Amino acid sequence: MREKTKAYKEWALAVVNNTQNPLFREHIRHPWQEFGFDIDSRVCIFEFEGDHRGKDNPQFDDARDMLMHWENTPKDGTSETKNRRIILVQDMHPRIIELLGVKLDIPPHFFLAHCDGFVDLSVIDDAYAKQNSSTYWKVTVPRWRSIPENVPNGDYYVEAGNFSRLELQKNTRLTYASLESLVSYWGKSYEPDSWTAVVLIDPYKTYLRPKSTDSSNTPARYELTDISFNRDFLYEVMNTGIRSDTRQSSQRSTFDAAVAAYGSDQLDKLPHTKDPFTGTMFVRNIIRSAWEDFVIRRAREVHDLIIEDQMEHDTSNSGKYQARISSWDTSTIDSYQALMIIRQVIHDEKNAVNSIMWKFRCRDTLSPPPQRNLSQDGNVQQERVQDSSEEEGKSWTMIYEELARVESTIADHMEMWSQRATLVQTAAANRLARTSGQLTKIVTIIVPCSFVASIFSMGGRFAAGEDYFFVYWAISLPVTCALLSWVLYGDIQDVYQKARATDQVHRIEQVWLRRSKVKDVEQKV
Repeated sequence: MREKTKAYKEWALAVVNNTQNPLFREHIRHPWQEFGFDIDSRVCIFEFEGDHRGKDNPQFDDARDMLMHWENTPKDGTSETKNRRIILVQDMHPRIIELLGVKLDIPPHFFLAHCDGFVDLSVIDDAYAKQNSSTYWKVTVPRWRSIPENVPNGDYYVEAGNFSRLELQKNTRLTYASLESLVSYWGKSYEPDSWTAVVLIDPYKTYLRPKSTDSSNTPARYELTDISFNRDFLYEVMNTGIRSDTRQSSQRSTFDAAVAAYGSDQLDKLPHTKDPFTGTMFVRNIIRSAWEDFVIRRAREVHDLIIEDQMEHDTSNSGKYQARISSWDTSTIDSYQALMIIRQVIHDEKNAVNSIMWKFRCRDTLSPPPQRNLSQDGNVQQERVQDSSEEEGKSWTMIYEELARVESTIADHMEMWSQRATLVQTAAANRLARTSGQLTKIVTIIVPCSFVASIFSMGGRFAAGEDYFFVYWAISLPVTCALLSWVLYGDIQDVYQKARATDQVHRIEQVWLRRSKVKDVEQKV
């Protein structure tokens, strides 16, 4: 076994050091790299059916010995007992994952892909047929963390355990970090109808690690604390009794919650088939719960932002502030930019939820293949699995539709914002046009005088106070009056037509008034 695990490590390092076809960038941390920190790796195994079911299993101080005890079942089809179990792994100690890789024939790419959120795998078999979510999936789980006040400004990596999940630029206004932790799954089937599901989960503890350390007094990393919200818009409670309680999804460790779920009496009630994917239902429920809470908070954030923007730019008061519209420019642009950023973030979150729905089979439109030669208990299990899948699909569909609704609300508000900005710009253009018209009229008066003055600028007897100075006025005044009349002709004509129309309306009113008085007199007579 030692030689096999050593060869497995060399295989993993060859994948990491492949410069022609790199799996991820150089700064990505992986299990076979010296971190400098303690690896908080934990392993828990739960058996649905198998050799150890119902037996008192010995306690192990070493995770390797525990895995050897549980995974000593033959994988070549010679075992007569049906073995179905799930292995939950938090963080990744290199010796543990080497053993898992060797015992379950899992390629190191599965563990390495978990190190980088941008890397995903397309798993195929010997015939190059793509495998579905029964073999592999990797999904994100939204998380919030509060940044302590003693963290200095600068550039940091946000790390879940020992894996970088976000690059962050800390400033005085930034008080929390929003990141996505990862959950990866690998299912391995073998005869007779046996399987082992491995689920890798990011640790709950999250740290800030500086990108560069300028002083030896600077801490290696800062631990982020639980975020405290003003209120919980979605408060979760368990229906298992008045004494039961649970942590909210924003403050819940995915690994601890999964261990509690699989370690409860619900494990016996969990429907499962020969597909290892069915054994991950509890983990999928925990992921769905985190996303549901996250989406509801996102919808509330967008709602508050839109209300604040509408109050700031109340259309009923826009006329009062048109005179100082230029002072709004910075605030308006910032508001619109904030909406654009949130809309793009929600679009990415919607894509993430859509990806999870595909991997959790919520997008499958085809009915599951018929199960042949099933016993009565097998039929019951199959029906329970199908019912649970339908309910899970409805829950994820509601989350996706809520994100789509929020995105549509932002789009509608941005459209109204654009129309409002167009109206403001039109009003400003009209004011500018009126101002330009007034300037034109002033120039009409000034230009003829300046022109005539330039003609007689040589002085002499035409200078001011001399004999022929009257010639300046004799020419300037008629020219100015002629040009001013030509410029004001349209305005004068409009005023004249409006006066005639008003006079005509007044005359009609007088006629109708006299007729009404005559009718009143005739009626009295």
